[in-house]
Amino acid sequence: MYFKRKENSESLYSLTQIEALAGSDTTFVNEIVETFKTATPNYLNQIKVAILSNDFKAIHRAAHQLKPTMDIFAIVGAKELVREIEKDAMQPNPNASKIEQDFNQLHEIITMVIEDLEIRL
Repeated sequence: MYFKRKENSESLYSLTQIEALAGSDTTFVNEIVETFKTATPNYLNQIKVAILSNDFKAIHRAAHQLKPTMDIFAIVGAKELVREIEKDAMQPNPNASKIEQDFNQLHEIITMVIEDLEIRL
């Protein structure tokens, strides 16, 4: 099941993979969604704090932990951004400005997904 952004027709995220794993167990789907809504902001906060302190290892670690979630929810744009942040944080001379810019976009996308999930479920 794909969901659309309110302002255009671009897909924002999908629960298709989660529903396939769950079969007909809607409780399982709801539990995964609730976990996403509570855990994902924590990872974003970890990245934000790490950006402020230029802790690129912590940025890499938190971005790495977010990757599977971005994949299973098929979050458009976020899948690529989290990989970019992870990769950039491990460069010999990380570009903190680029990481912060990518993070801000990632944060915006995830915020929209969470807001939409609050409405739909």
